[in-house]
Amino acid sequence: MEFSSEFQDPETALKQVEQEVKSITQQIQILEGHKQKLLAKRDKLKDAIQQQRSAELAERDWEREDFSWSKELETIQKNVFKIPTLRAHQLPTINATMSGIDCILIMPTGGGKSLCYQLPALVSKGVTLVVSPLVSLMEDQLMGLKARGIQAKMLCAASTKEEVNDVHFDMTNSKSQLKLLYVTPEKLAKSKRFMAKLQKMHQMGRFVRLAIDEVHCCSQWGHDFRPDYKFLGIMRKMFSGTPILGLTATATSKVIQDIQKILDIQGCLVLKASFNRPNLFYEAVVATIAFGMGIDKPDVRFVIHHCISKSMENFYQESGRAGRDGKLAKCIIFWRFADLTRQSTMVFTEQTGLENLYGLISYCLDSHRCRRNIIAEHFDERWETADCQSMCDHCRTPRETKNLDTTKYGEHILMILTKATSMDQKLTGQKLIDLFMGKGPTKLRIKEATAAGLSRDRAENIVAFFLVDGFLREDFHFTPYNTISYIVPGPKAESGLSPSSLVVGGIRKLSSISNSLSSQADRAAQKTCNDTLNSVNEANTQQMTKKEWDFKSKTDDSLGSQNNSSNSDSSKSSKSLSKTADAIYFRCLKHADTDQRLESKSFQSKQKTIDGKISKLKDKMKRSSDVSKISEQSALSSQAPVYEKCYLSNDIKKPSSSKRKRIITISDSSDTSDD
Repeated sequence: MEFSSEFQDPETALKQVEQEVKSITQQIQILEGHKQKLLAKRDKLKDAIQQQRSAELAERDWEREDFSWSKELETIQKNVFKIPTLRAHQLPTINATMSGIDCILIMPTGGGKSLCYQLPALVSKGVTLVVSPLVSLMEDQLMGLKARGIQAKMLCAASTKEEVNDVHFDMTNSKSQLKLLYVTPEKLAKSKRFMAKLQKMHQMGRFVRLAIDEVHCCSQWGHDFRPDYKFLGIMRKMFSGTPILGLTATATSKVIQDIQKILDIQGCLVLKASFNRPNLFYEAVVATIAFGMGIDKPDVRFVIHHCISKSMENFYQESGRAGRDGKLAKCIIFWRFADLTRQSTMVFTEQTGLENLYGLISYCLDSHRCRRNIIAEHFDERWETADCQSMCDHCRTPRETKNLDTTKYGEHILMILTKATSMDQKLTGQKLIDLFMGKGPTKLRIKEATAAGLSRDRAENIVAFFLVDGFLREDFHFTPYNTISYIVPGPKAESGLSPSSLVVGGIRKLSSISNSLSSQADRAAQKTCNDTLNSVNEANTQQMTKKEWDFKSKTDDSLGSQNNSSNSDSSKSSKSLSKTADAIYFRCLKHADTDQRLESKSFQSKQKTIDGKISKLKDKMKRSSDVSKISEQSALSSQAPVYEKCYLSNDIKKPSSSKRKRIITISDSSDTSDD
C-alpha cells in the first residue's frame, strides 16, 4: 500500500492496514463457514444418492430360485452343508454376490453370515478370498470346512514357510481344487509377495470374490477400527470386476456409509437384518470380556459380562454368543462405576471411543426402558417395546419410576471440585464420590456438599450420569505406568447449565411380580432351579435377624388365620400366599439403601406400607372363587425371590461398600438394583 507522508504518518497507516487485515480475516472466516456448510450439504447429497442406488438394488427380487446356479446351490446346501432351509437374508446375499453385485450384509451374531460366502465359493469356478481379523475364527471355520471335505486354507503371521509356499502354488494353479482362502488384513497390507500372487490369480480369472468379515473394522467411526483394514480400500481399483461382500453383526448407518466410501463401493446393495434375537433375555446388574470371539457353540445358555464392554456394538456381538440354537438364553452385564474409568482410559485415544463407551453406560444406567429399545435406537432401528415379549428385565418386571432433579447434586459436586482445584488437587472418580458421600480426606470435605441419604450405588450412578450428560467430563493424564482419569467440570457446567433430570427406578410393580414367570419358557428354565432355590431359602431363612423373624411370624399368623379349610388345595393356597407376602417383604428390604443403616422410623414406615400390600393379597384370596388358580400363581411368585440377609440392626457387621459385590440371583423375577 502506498501512502503520502505529507498527509499520513506511519502509525496511522499501520492502524489502517491492521483494520483492513482484520476485516478481510472476518470475511474469510464467514466464507470458510459457508464453505463448510456447502461441503456438508454436498456429502449429504452424495449419501442420499448412494442410499437411492442401494434402495434400487434392494427392490430387485433376490429371493428368486431360478438363477442359473440355483439348482446346484440347493444341492450343495443340502448334501454338503446338510442344511434343509436357508435363513432370512442368506439367499438374497448369495444370489447378489453370485450376480457380481457388491453387497454389505448386517446380520446378528449367529445368523449364519459365513454361509453367505462359503456356499457360493463351492458353486463358483475359482477362489474366494476371506479377510478376517480373528485367527481363532479362521481356524474354527477351517476345521468345519475340512470335516465336510471342502478345500480351504489360511495364511497368517504364524504360517510356516512350507504352508505359505503351498498356498501360493494353489493360488495360481488352474488345476487346484482350492475354494476358500482365509487371510488376516495384516497379511494383505504387509506381504508384497502375496499381493503379487493375488494379482496373478486375478489375471487368470481365478479371483472370484472378496469376502470381508467384521467389515465395520474399516471405519474409524466403528467400534473396533483396525488400521490394516484401511488397506482394503485399494482392492476395488486393483481387482476390478471382483465382487466385494462385506459382513458384520454391528454397524450404524454412519458406519455403513463410511465403509462404502473406504471400499469404493458406493451405492452397493445393503441387506440389514433386524438386531433382535427374540430368544435372548437381557439384564443389567450393578456389580472381563474374557471369551474368544468367533466361538461357534450353539448351546450357550448364559453370557455374563463381569465388566462392561467398551461399546454397545461389542456388547451386542459378545452377548450374541448365547442361544445360537434358538433356545432361551440370558445375557447379563454387571456394572459398577470403577468399570467406567477402567475402560475409558483404554479407549479415549480412539476417535469415537468415549462416545461409544458412554452409549453402553447409558444402557446400564437406564432403570426402566426396554433393553431392546435402547439397542434398537443405537443401531438406527425402530422398535416397539411391546415386541420385546417380556424378554428383558425391565419389560418382565417393570419398575415404578420418578424423575430425580439432580441440580442440587450437581452444585454440590462443583463445590467439591472447586475446593480441590483451589488446593491444587485433582480428583479421580472414586475420590470425588468419596467426598460426595462425606468421606475421604478431611481437608477436602465440604459439609454442605455431602449427599445425605444416598447409597453408594446411587451416588456412583449420579456421577456416571453427569459424565454421559456432559455436566462433567474426564481429563486424562499419562504417568510412566498407566493412564489416570480425573473428573473436571464438563461443557454444561462451564456454560452455567444445570444437569438433566435422571429417571430412577424404585421397587418392582406388584402386578409384574406375580406374573413374572408366566411364560412357558421361563417355567421350563425355573423348573431346573427349584431345588437350588429351596435349599438357599432354607439356609438364608436360618440366618434372619430378630426383626425379620418377628415380622415373618406376624405375617404367617395373619395370613394363616384367613383359611382353615380342610380342603388341601385351599391350605396350599394359604401357604403359597404366605410365601408371597414374605417375598414382597424381603423384596422391599432389598430395595432399601443397604449402605445406610435403617432407622427405626424408616423401618416402621416401610412395615406399614408392606402391611397394606399384604392386606390386598388377603382380599384377593377372599374374592377368588378358584382357589387352585391362586395357589398356582402364588407358587410361581414364591419361587421368584430368595430370602436375603438384610442389615437392620447395629450389632451386625456389614461388609464395606468398596469390598463387597452385590449378591444377585439369576432368576427371571429377582431384582438387581435400585439404580
